[in-house]
Amino acid sequence: MTYAYVYAPITAYSREWSGHSACNGGSGLIDISEWTYGSAGDEVRAYFSYPAVRSIHYTRLDNCCSACGAAIQRSVKVDVYALPNLGCWMGWVLYGHLDTPTNSGWINLSSSQTSVYIGLVPWPPANCSCYDAAHSHMEKSNAVKLVSPDQWVTAGTTPIYRWTVPDLGSCPI
Repeated sequence: MTYAYVYAPITAYSREWSGHSACNGGSGLIDISEWTYGSAGDEVRAYFSYPAVRSIHYTRLDNCCSACGAAIQRSVKVDVYALPNLGCWMGWVLYGHLDTPTNSGWINLSSSQTSVYIGLVPWPPANCSCYDAAHSHMEKSNAVKLVSPDQWVTAGTTPIYRWTVPDLGSCPI
């Protein structure tokens, strides 16, 4: 069995909260933040395991914590594919709360490009209950969450979610 992974978008601690809300109906919610020093201004990148992940499609959304301002509600949903040119969809991962997020688009990954810029971790606004400290929110579909609460994760190397790569011979293109 072959697996595909998405790795931590920033270096910090994984955090989980009771009553945590999904931005896009996903599961396996996790926030990644170094709350002692703050993560605001950190670049958020989507890192994938190539060649298990061959292409991605990313869509900018505005669906995360809309009561707290534009930067907090912005998110990017990344659909993950096992074949080039958006073939053989495996699931998606969403990155929530983004300053200067990327626009929508798609790419084929390669051994020299296994990540894409997603946005920046925004500064927390005053009186915002769903974003009271700088962090990168993540959620997923069709994947298994691999991290534990309060685990130190390293950008681009610590796996956060895992998909099972389908049989590519029978996968619709």
